[in-house]
Amino acid sequence: MDYHAIQEKLQQAINALPVNSAALTVIGPTVSNSDDLYVSYNSAESILKCFMLVTPNVQNTILLADNIHNPSLKNVQYILNDILYDSSYESAQKKAIEFAYETFYKYGHTFRTSRTFLNEILYSIAHEIGKSFSHSIDIPNSFQRRFAEFNKILSQSEFIECMRGLVMDVRKVVRRETKSFSPIVNRALQYVNDNYFKPISTKQFSETCGVNASYFGYLFKKEMGLYFFEYINHVRIRHAENLLLTTNQTISAISAKNGFTDDSYFYKCFKKENGISPSKYRIMYKN
Repeated sequence: MDYHAIQEKLQQAINALPVNSAALTVIGPTVSNSDDLYVSYNSAESILKCFMLVTPNVQNTILLADNIHNPSLKNVQYILNDILYDSSYESAQKKAIEFAYETFYKYGHTFRTSRTFLNEILYSIAHEIGKSFSHSIDIPNSFQRRFAEFNKILSQSEFIECMRGLVMDVRKVVRRETKSFSPIVNRALQYVNDNYFKPISTKQFSETCGVNASYFGYLFKKEMGLYFFEYINHVRIRHAENLLLTTNQTISAISAKNGFTDDSYFYKCFKKENGISPSKYRIMYKN
C-alpha cells in the first residue's frame, strides 16, 4: 500500500470522527525494511511535535513526512546551529540578521500568495528547538506566540525583524538551558563541538578532565537523555550533512574529515539519523 492509499484511508477515518473531534496525523517516511521502522516512527513523532509548535491549532490534517522538507532548506538547521551555539552575542546577532535577509529574499517574498516556504523554515526552526533541549525539558509554550507573529506579517521589514527576533530568542533559551547542565556535561558538550573531527571516547574525555569514566557516562546519559558516543555521532553527522550538500568531496573523505575511522560505521550512523544513506541524501537534497 502506497502513501496515497494510506492517506485516503486515514482521511476517511478522520471524516468519520464526531463533529467536535479533531486529529493531526503524520505518516513517516518509507523505509526499506522492518528493522528501520523506528526511524520512520521517530521522524513522524518529531514532525508532529514541531508542527504543533508552529501551528498549534491545526485540525483534521494529514501530513506526509516526505512532503515536509523542501530540499533547498535542508541546510537551514546547520546554519541555525551555528547561530545558537555562537558564544559571541554580537556575532550571533549579525548571523541572525543575515539569516533573516537570506530567508526573505529566497522564500519570504512569496508569503503573500503561499506560506509553504515560510512554514518549512519555521518547521526547521521548531525542529532545531526540539533538538536543543534534553528529553526531560518541555519546549516553552511562549514560542507559539513567536511563531504566530508570522501570520500578521505585511512587509519585508516585519519579516526580517520577526525572523531575527525568533532566532535570537531561541538562542537565549538554548544557552540558558545549556547552563542548567552540570559543569562536566557542559564541558563535554563544548569539547565535542570543538573536537568532533578528532578521536573522542568516554574514557579519553574522562581522563582529560580527571573524572571517573563510569560516573561521567552515567551523568551525561542522565542529563542529556542519550549516551556520550551517541552525542558525538550526532554532532559528526550534522557536520557531514553540510559537507555532503556544499562540497563535491567523496563520502569516504567526508567520513574521515568528521572523525569516523570506518566508512561502514559512518554509513550506519548516518542512516540511523536520517533514514537514508549519505549518497542518497546528497542526491535528494543537494541543489
